Amino acid sequence: MHHTWLEAVLTVASITSVTSVALLWFLHKRDGHKLAADIRLLREQTRLHSSAAEEPQVPVTSVPEQGAIDRDIRQFVARRLAGWVAATSEERRS
Repeated sequence: MHHTWLEAVLTVASITSVTSVALLWFLHKRDGHKLAADIRLLREQTRLHSSAAEEPQVPVTSVPEQGAIDRDIRQFVARRLAGWVAATSEERRS
């Protein structure tokens, strides 16, 4: 009788432990995939944000000669703001 009781306890413990390990493995794998997807999404958003935040390329013809560059920052900013146009709501959506 003692031997059968010990076998039953070991069987229950084995089944429970295998089930628990399988469940933990599944949850770990699922969370790993979710974390990887979140990281990819964050990197993509960062890449898109950084490319959108970059300054638009100025044509080479509009860049002044090195000697003509104003040393006073106020004149430089005034010259840059003179041609600035705010984006329309249509442009902001795209």
